[in-house]
Amino acid sequence: LAVLRTAELLAERQRDGGHQYFTRAYDFGPATEDSVVDRLWPRDTLLRDVVSVIRAFRPHVVISMCDTVSRDATRRRTARLVRAAFQAAGDTALLPSRATSRLPAWSPTRLYTRVDSSLANPPGIVTVDVGELDREENKTYAEIGAEIRRLQRTQSALPSPKVGSAPRSLRLEVTRGESAGNDLFAGVDTTWARLRTGANAVDAQVDSLRDALAAAHAGGYSASPNVIAAAFANVVRRTIATRLAIQCSESATVPLCGGVLGDLMATLRTIRERATRVTLDAAGVVVDGTVSREFVSCRDSVAAEVNVFNGGSEPVTLRRLAANGRVALATLVGDSVRLAADSAFRW
Repeated sequence: LAVLRTAELLAERQRDGGHQYFTRAYDFGPATEDSVVDRLWPRDTLLRDVVSVIRAFRPHVVISMCDTVSRDATRRRTARLVRAAFQAAGDTALLPSRATSRLPAWSPTRLYTRVDSSLANPPGIVTVDVGELDREENKTYAEIGAEIRRLQRTQSALPSPKVGSAPRSLRLEVTRGESAGNDLFAGVDTTWARLRTGANAVDAQVDSLRDALAAAHAGGYSASPNVIAAAFANVVRRTIATRLAIQCSESATVPLCGGVLGDLMATLRTIRERATRVTLDAAGVVVDGTVSREFVSCRDSVAAEVNVFNGGSEPVTLRRLAANGRVALATLVGDSVRLAADSAFRW
């Protein structure tokens, strides 16, 4: 069952683009007695797993999909684990960094629990309407969710959702600091002010990045593709310059520094990835790679073919081409190659 459920969840994430993390607990089916779950799911081990995810991902808001009053003992244990991890993630005395892959402390701002939407909504309840229309998909979020859940073949089939308002309720369990209201992100600072480090060199680079982003957004959709590509290429350069000004190491792309620096590092990675995609799309550059087979044994090799197409109206210089095999980064092209407009290269 655990293997099947794992495959189902990974298939769902391929559909919705979410990140799926697993603890060392395995799915053995429903249980009613807490003693059964206590024996099969060691609490301290699972707490370290959940805290590791929180410290690596650095969420401001945590939502528990399970409640402590559930009839299923595994769901009750999960709800208690989420609450304990919410508190422990910011406490290195309780869980030192060495217990969570050297990851520094991180304190989320708000903890919610999904509750029955049919009940009366007392104070502290946030309502999210999943009946709203996603104009890109031309479906409601409830319909999209129902389509994704069909990949869970081991679960009972759910009826198709009705079109219209579909409220989902979240109960606020814990909040840190003063909250301006009862919306989902109340009290969470999403402005550039939260990224002030106090180091003049770093803050100056952050200001330059903010200005570059503002200039890129100012052009809007009416700007020509070449102008958009150049503007967001400048954003990419600014993120690299800011990153070089920060004294912080990484492990598998996860910052090993805490506080503002860790938040800034994670923010820089997100901005750089998004700006890179915009730059390539606007410039008309397509990078396509294929390998001779899907699965490769450790220390084995595989033939790879990479095609780069410049579909834009300006020449593009390719400075480096590398393949990331998760355990090793192989440089395929190390010399600069100039691609004229409407041309392709193959390696």
